[in-house]
Amino acid sequence: MDSEYKLSSYEKGFVTKERGNDFRVEQDVQHYKDYAASMREKDKYMTGARETTFRPFCIIPDVVAIDLKVRYGIDVHANEFLNNPETKAKFAHIMRTEFPELLTSAAANLTNTGGGNGIIIT
Repeated sequence: MDSEYKLSSYEKGFVTKERGNDFRVEQDVQHYKDYAASMREKDKYMTGARETTFRPFCIIPDVVAIDLKVRYGIDVHANEFLNNPETKAKFAHIMRTEFPELLTSAAANLTNTGGGNGIIIT
């Protein structure tokens, strides 16, 4: 199937492939995964500050943000995103189940993603 797509551009880390009116966007996200792993490792040693320090929940590569918008209608760049507890809970579930390698801290295990002391997304 991949051979059916024609490479149309490579810009700013994205590979865009076309097939008629269909397209695919690819991005190497290994450095994002490596960063998230290093943050999770550091988080193991933050036991005293865990309850009082804001930490990022995950890191979101552009290609994942596009996927979230296309498949789930979640726009992580929208101003209202962080103000909607249902959308944040849905987002947190998707990140935990489909993109666990992009989680950056033990905060990924939190179930309270509602308002107030919500999650920080990087």
